[in-house]
Amino acid sequence: MISGNGQTCPGCGRDDLTQAVPAAYLAGRTAVTSRERDMDGDSRTVTRRETTALSAALAPVPKGPTYALGCLGALAGVVAVVLVRRRNAFARLTRGRQRAEALWARGWYCHRCGTAHFADVPGEDVRPLTLQEFRERVWEAGGYGDLAALQRATG
Repeated sequence: MISGNGQTCPGCGRDDLTQAVPAAYLAGRTAVTSRERDMDGDSRTVTRRETTALSAALAPVPKGPTYALGCLGALAGVVAVVLVRRRNAFARLTRGRQRAEALWARGWYCHRCGTAHFADVPGEDVRPLTLQEFRERVWEAGGYGDLAALQRATG
């Protein structure tokens, strides 16, 4: 249970269900380990990452490019060049990640209202923001705000 932390939500005026954005983000990310059988019937341990919709919506950076490889056979070398190019382009795009994370870390999430807000951040008003508005503000601070329209926040 989230207890009062002194940070009042500008939407509902209460502080009993507000939580720092980094804490709300991390609370929704877990690793789940289970035993499974492969196609040969052998048992193996598998660990999967699970992320709640809220945690995904509060992410300080966009999802990176996927690196899944299908049945590419002889094209594997060409695909590797493309993947390296994508990774480098994503790294260039998110160079301002520290600025985004600095703003993100000063955000608060209200579990009662389902909104986020900033407290004591110069240049930011304190009104409640939808998760999409919060994402846009944070990602704009990092220089990749245009991706917020492509990767919509749903929580």
